[in-house]
Amino acid sequence: VYDIAKRENVNFLLLKAIIQQESFDPKIPNWGRWNRASISDVGAVGLMQLMPLTAEQFGISKIFNLEEFRQKTEERDAALAAATTEGDKNFHRIQFENYRIVYADLLRLENDKATKDDRFITPKNVEAGVKFIKTLINYKTPTERIPVKQTVPNVIAGFNGGFGAMIL
Repeated sequence: VYDIAKRENVNFLLLKAIIQQESFDPKIPNWGRWNRASISDVGAVGLMQLMPLTAEQFGISKIFNLEEFRQKTEERDAALAAATTEGDKNFHRIQFENYRIVYADLLRLENDKATKDDRFITPKNVEAGVKFIKTLINYKTPTERIPVKQTVPNVIAGFNGGFGAMIL
């Protein structure tokens, strides 16, 4: 992890703090952190807890069931766009949350030896996560009108919640 941070010119302590928090797995007693096999209930995986689409965007190509996950995400987005009431929108959000939980359970079952998803391979996971961090650090909005603070808390928020979490 230190070598990747140094090579990519990303602050090692920032990277270490993100990994420390992201890889926490309360289901594992006496271990909990720095668990490379950690899987969140929404399908984020590994030390950096990368979601499938983020991992793909930053260079990980072998991802378990990525096409199905992408299709369900697109279906959810289309259904939310077409929904006319808040009740309809909530229904589609709940359906997608249930799908993500099932997806995470599938991932746990299929990856007993972490062979079907490169997000479990620590160097690949950390390298993709560092690329994402660098993108967040250098993020510029499409229009200069929206201010973006690129402080450490906002980069961490962006890592966890996407670019929208950085726009103030």
